[in-house]
Amino acid sequence: MEQKLLLNKLLKRGFTLIEVIVSLLIVSVTFITFSGLLDQNIRSQDMKRLKTMQTQQTIDLITIYTANPMVQDEQVLQQFKNSNLMTKNVGRLGTFQELEVIIFTDNFEIRSKIIK
Repeated sequence: MEQKLLLNKLLKRGFTLIEVIVSLLIVSVTFITFSGLLDQNIRSQDMKRLKTMQTQQTIDLITIYTANPMVQDEQVLQQFKNSNLMTKNVGRLGTFQELEVIIFTDNFEIRSKIIK
């Protein structure tokens, strides 16, 4: 009986101001940490997307030169909208030329060495 009365008194007591403040502090730290993780995840996804686009465009560039080694710069630029193209003669391998092809886009640059 006495235990029941003691339990009822404890249940009716409620929360103190310190307990409320501590619980709000824990909840706010949790939300701040969660928002930081969300921001980091979004930045990571953007970097992954840009890297994937860069890799795909590098593959596209190599495919263009593989399909037609005598392709002209203007024809390459038709495939890469809003970009600039720069080619450097790196060396010769017999009758072939080794070129470094660099395409500058808005977000990144694509570098590839081509034997033509």
